[in-house]
Amino acid sequence: MALEPRLLLSAIPTTVQLFDTASGVKVDMSITLTALVLTADGQALDGQTLQLSDNGNVIIASAPISGGIACFTWTPTTGGLHILTANLPAQDGYDAAASDAVSLNVYRRPATLTLTAHALRGSAEITITASSPDPLPFSPTGDATVYDGSHLLTTLAIGSQARITLASGEHHLSAHFSGSAAF
Repeated sequence: MALEPRLLLSAIPTTVQLFDTASGVKVDMSITLTALVLTADGQALDGQTLQLSDNGNVIIASAPISGGIACFTWTPTTGGLHILTANLPAQDGYDAAASDAVSLNVYRRPATLTLTAHALRGSAEITITASSPDPLPFSPTGDATVYDGSHLLTTLAIGSQARITLASGEHHLSAHFSGSAAF
């Protein structure tokens, strides 16, 4: 009878903690998030890769782990509430692990809407422009609705023009910008 040695190896349990230190975050503003990755007995991981997920399913960044620390640089492209988690895939003999979720509110950029109207014979030419006081390489996009008092006249894409026929008399024109992902 031959003896056959049996060896049972199991993955090493790990923990991940994502730290929320960012505040006042705006769309297109780069931020750094830090995570701590340890084994269950407190040993720091080194050389593995940690992933940052947004809303549970989209991997938005990856970072190497060095001395138990991973630093993510992330630039949000949409405003609103982001639910972030740091995830360690099973690798190099370590169990997969995920941090508790961290909620981060990302603010949309402020936008200024300008309505320009030029009276023409029996009509008005209307131009809508939008800009941001923040220095950005792009301007707001989307649609604006144009009203005469409470009466809807038209909906225009930002930066476009329309010729509207108006009755003679005084008009109170206004434009409303519903925003976009960044504004």
